Amino acid sequence: MSWSPLLPSKRVADLRVARPAITLSTSIGSAKLAPKMSLIFRPAALPEITWLTAGAGLQVMVGGGDHKGMLRIEPNGLHMLGKVELCKPAGSLLCLKLPMLPGMVPAKRDTTPLEFEYQDRWIEVTLPDLSSSPDAEVAPPPAEPPKPRSVVMAEQAAEIARRKAAR
Repeated sequence: MSWSPLLPSKRVADLRVARPAITLSTSIGSAKLAPKMSLIFRPAALPEITWLTAGAGLQVMVGGGDHKGMLRIEPNGLHMLGKVELCKPAGSLLCLKLPMLPGMVPAKRDTTPLEFEYQDRWIEVTLPDLSSSPDAEVAPPPAEPPKPRSVVMAEQAAEIARRKAAR
């Protein structure tokens, strides 16, 4: 006879997928509001970045050349970082609202996790391609031009002949 330890079952909290540290969502805007993109930060996932706090001013720079499609975020700027009030515990998410970049198509998009790199004094975020609408359908291939009437009649005659021969 032998004994083996009985292990406790995993709790639901242990099975949750890790949430991304930075996500992006966009809005389509309205007659009164301009379209915006929102970067949502989860400070608990970035504990080394102490300047990422509610009310902090951030400087946001748009990449060009080799850094096209990237944002560089540094402390001490004009863009204010706000709390997301609806989350629990309060302050566990921070939001940075920015205008849409040139070339971005305003549309309501699902929240997208972002790739990023960071050091003590900056965060570089790689944005997804937002140059087209997420609802845009792929255009169907162009239709074949109609066959000349003589070709259609010849095909119909051949089909009738095949049916007669098959009887």
